[in-house]
Amino acid sequence: MKFISGSVTGKYFEDKIDKWIDDAKLAYRRDLTLDGTKRRKINKNSDREVFLGNKSIFIELKTIDCKNVLTYALWNDGKKHNIKFVQICTCDWFIFEFRPHKPIAIEKSDFLNWAARQKKNSINYKDALSIGFEIEDMKWIKEVVE
Repeated sequence: MKFISGSVTGKYFEDKIDKWIDDAKLAYRRDLTLDGTKRRKINKNSDREVFLGNKSIFIELKTIDCKNVLTYALWNDGKKHNIKFVQICTCDWFIFEFRPHKPIAIEKSDFLNWAARQKKNSINYKDALSIGFEIEDMKWIKEVVE
């Protein structure tokens, strides 16, 4: 099997979510992870800001192979994690994709309540499914948030 870099799969996932947002006829702002110099932005916001009337919903997107886990930090511990402390602070929702499964939407408060009861600092597909729900489009956001 040919190796595909994380940036390629991440871009594919972001493009899929953007298409879903467009199909749901929602306005949004896209935060680019990389600037023109190919260096990561330091003070970045959530990956997507979706506008619903007078509300803004901030969404953090993460994709990973199903065999792996997403690590996280509930405080700024200076270590390398897939989900950084600042990303947890700034988002309202996560959309995790454990390839090849459907993406899972998780509200931040549900994620934090779940994480507070864990002895580990990682989440896998089964964990994500237990606190969130699978999505096939972005129409759910209108129902869940409003």
